[in-house]
Amino acid sequence: MIEKNIFQDFIEDSVHAEMLHIKSYLASLVVEVIAQQKWTQAKAAEELSIAQPRISEIKQAKLEKFSVDFLLTILAKLGYRFEIGFTPKNLKKPIQVTLKQAK
Repeated sequence: MIEKNIFQDFIEDSVHAEMLHIKSYLASLVVEVIAQQKWTQAKAAEELSIAQPRISEIKQAKLEKFSVDFLLTILAKLGYRFEIGFTPKNLKKPIQVTLKQAK
């Protein structure tokens, strides 16, 4: 996962900052995989069974429009598997997401 959580510099609530960090990471991974596949937005939308404007919003990093579970669902469709951990006592990084590409 991305090392530095820039959201912690602007948001006091560590859980909220971590959620934004996770969303940005997941969205960037979706964009990266679509680019690797050399899909147009229309092709990506067709392959992922979502509307093309949703692909556009992901590419534009409109994070407020997406939930973590939606982005994880998209990544699962792209062949990724994930593990999620929550450690409330870890104030700097209470939520951990580990992604692995399925073989």
